[in-house]
Amino acid sequence: MKSAVTLIETIVYIGIASIILVASTVLIFTWISKEIRQNISNQITSTVTFSSGQLTYYTKRANRIDDGTIYSSTGTGKLVLSYATSPSVTFDVVDRVVTLGELTTTTQSLRITVGTSTPSYLTGEHQRVTAFHIIDLSPSPTVTTTAFFLNVSHINPTSAKTYDAHISTSSTVTLRAQ
Repeated sequence: MKSAVTLIETIVYIGIASIILVASTVLIFTWISKEIRQNISNQITSTVTFSSGQLTYYTKRANRIDDGTIYSSTGTGKLVLSYATSPSVTFDVVDRVVTLGELTTTTQSLRITVGTSTPSYLTGEHQRVTAFHIIDLSPSPTVTTTAFFLNVSHINPTSAKTYDAHISTSSTVTLRAQ
């Protein structure tokens, strides 16, 4: 009695091994894609949380909202805050040229400027501010209440689902009593 492996058995073994190899490869690439997407979502969440915190922090401490403020419920707003003893603080969205690998593109970034200091970007190079709305909700001339809406997305020039991520936040702030 011979115990050699026949040609048919060899083909079956190769087929089973191929199926296992393909399935393993698909699972690995799916896992990598989900990890990339989760990392991007975490970065955007962190950016929006920090930016919203900065907006709230500076607005609550301001004496007033300056005339340079651009209120907008659909376009891009600009917030200029004044203080009794500190320099003014400005939040605005500006165009920013960034390089992603070999691709150079223009994105919109949220920045903060304190007094005459160099502006600082609140959003990263791979992120785009798609909305920054400022709405005056003041119930009377003596109470200043402002709502902010901020939407940030990841730059996704290839429209790949892996890199598609965005987050929105809104908050309402009332200036401290004068």
